[in-house]
This record gives sequence, C-alpha cells and structure tokens, in this order.
Amino acid sequence: MILDKQQKNTQTKLMLVLSAVCGLGILPFVFYRATQNDWFMVSLDLFIVVGMSMVFIYVYKTHNTKYPSFGFVIIALVGSAISFYLNGGNVINWIYPAMLSTFFVVKPKLALLINTIDLLIYVPKMISIFAVSDNAIILISVTISNIIAFSFAQGLRSQEKELKKLAVEDCLTLTGNRRALDIELDKVHGLLKNPAKTASLIILDIDYFKIINDSYGHIKGDEVLVALSQLLKEFFKENNYSLFRYGGEEFVVVCFGMKETNVYKLANVFRELVRENIHVSDNTITISLGVAEYIKGESVEDWMQRVDKALYAAKNQGRDKVMQLKMT
Repeated sequence: MILDKQQKNTQTKLMLVLSAVCGLGILPFVFYRATQNDWFMVSLDLFIVVGMSMVFIYVYKTHNTKYPSFGFVIIALVGSAISFYLNGGNVINWIYPAMLSTFFVVKPKLALLINTIDLLIYVPKMISIFAVSDNAIILISVTISNIIAFSFAQGLRSQEKELKKLAVEDCLTLTGNRRALDIELDKVHGLLKNPAKTASLIILDIDYFKIINDSYGHIKGDEVLVALSQLLKEFFKENNYSLFRYGGEEFVVVCFGMKETNVYKLANVFRELVRENIHVSDNTITISLGVAEYIKGESVEDWMQRVDKALYAAKNQGRDKVMQLKMT
C-alpha cells in the first residue's frame, strides 16, 4: 500500500538517524576510556557502538524496522543502566536521552512500560549513592519527561491515523476514495496471480444524476449519494467486499473470491433494492451496473476498462440494468 510504504520510509529514516547518532556519539568515549584504562566501560561502549552499527546496517539493507527497533531500545536502555551501575552518579543523565528515544521507535504505551521497568532498575543504585532530595528530583524529572514524551507521541500517533484515514476515505459517503481503490486493486491483483484465486468488479452509476442536481439542488444530490452508500454498506457488508466511490455518482465494489455469475445476480438484487428504497420527491432513483470477472494475465487497467464498458452498455440499453462483458 502506498501509505504504508510512506510510513515505512519515515520509520526507516528515523531508525537510521537515531542509530547513527547514538553509535557516533558513544564512539569518542571508547577511545577516551581506553586512555584511562577503564576496560569495563570500553567494553560497554563498544557493545553500544557495535549494536547501533548492526541496527543501522540491518535497517539500511532491509528497510525493516520492527525488530531493530526493539534491539535499539534494549541496547540504549541496558547500556545506560549498566553504565550507571559501573560509574555511579556521573552518568545518570544518560537516562534521559535513552528513555526519550524509546518513544520514537516503539508504540507510546509500550515505551512507557519499558521505561518504567528501566527506572525501577535504577532505583536500588540511586538509593545507595544519592541523598533523598536528589533521588526525589531525579524520579520526578524522569517521570515528568516520560509523561510529556508519552503525550506527544500519542498525539502524533492519533494525527497519523487520522491523516491516513482522510487520505483514503471519501468525506461525503465515508467509503473508500479513488486512491483507496487503486491501492486495493493493486493488492487484489497481486493475490490473483495465484491460479486458484478469483475476483469480480461491480461498477454502478446513478441514472440521470445531473437532472437530480439541476432539479432539486446539490444538497439533495448529496443526500442521494449518502443514501446509496449506506445501502451499499448494508448490502455488501461481508469481508470479501470492498466499497469505493470512484468519482461523482459512480461507485465500485471489489468482490474478492467471487465468480461473475454470482456477482451478476447480486448486482441485480441490489439494483432492485435501490428502486425500492431510494426516492426523491416520489421519483424513483435507479442505477446502472457493469460486472466483470478478472481474467488471468490481464492488467488492472484492462479489468477496469472492461467493467466500465459493461456499465456504459447498460446505460446505452436504457439504464436500470446490469451488464457483463467478456474479454474478446
């Protein structure tokens, strides 16, 4: 999916930046501590640098961030905790960037849980080396930092979901939009490479919709579109149907796993349902429909062209009909 690819690219870039910054940021300490003969810390710093380098290389080559994100969190938090236990209060400040980075790479609730556990690991050592007032300041400041980071991360996640929804949803009918249809057809086309799989398309158009708008106004026309979309959602509510507004007064139903003969019958039933349920000032609203089953080897464009021709055949033969055209 297009949006998923965009989101994946963003996560990939974020992981590359974070792992590179952490690895390069710690590298100077390896050389400095080697000059001080602090071999425990040299080993720890090398562990962090090598770990971050492995995360960077893996993400760079595969663009997969799911497992590297957990590796990044473990390296950052465990590294900072061990460093604190080895060096005491001099390195307590590393807890802040280590914990804040967690919110960038895993889900906010999980990040908050991981950071809480990590903080509890610090507490025994903190009690042994800091005064009560210092411990209170550290605990309160760390807690506030985590709450702020959690709230910010949650807000970003909510905005991301809303933007993703807006990008693929028709704002009037709340069905999938043209972009969502393109994404779905690409996905279904990939599945149809399996010889055992099949799918059919229905494209439908409201008859004389321009007359409805001209005679009763665009508000009434919108009401008809909403009523039709609601009827479509109720009728095609099974999981193997996907519903989209193709443009204007046209809608497309993707029927995965269904043969053309069965879909043709369903389309006729729905056509009658529209006649019975949707009216404007006692005038019956009718629709014309085209149906086409996928033929192995054809492109999405050819498939859509066939079902579109079937729709126009229905209109040319008097409207309020269902037509199906085979590939010649």
